[in-house]
Amino acid sequence: MSKSVIKFVRISPTKTRLIAKQIQGMNAEFALATLEFTPNRGAKYIANAISSAVANGGYEPEEVIVSSCR
Repeated sequence: MSKSVIKFVRISPTKTRLIAKQIQGMNAEFALATLEFTPNRGAKYIANAISSAVANGGYEPEEVIVSSCR
């Protein structure tokens, strides 16, 4: 299990929470592809956190499932 935290981002939690709920339970590769084409500004930050968590754990994006995104 790996973890990533993004701090000091100036965006409303309400706007970001909508995107975070969409990707819970998804494969990390599919979640990153989905976030790439999501027009919201928060999608960029969440994609950065997911790719960082995958790299911190030393996994491949195909093997990782996003269990929690808050």
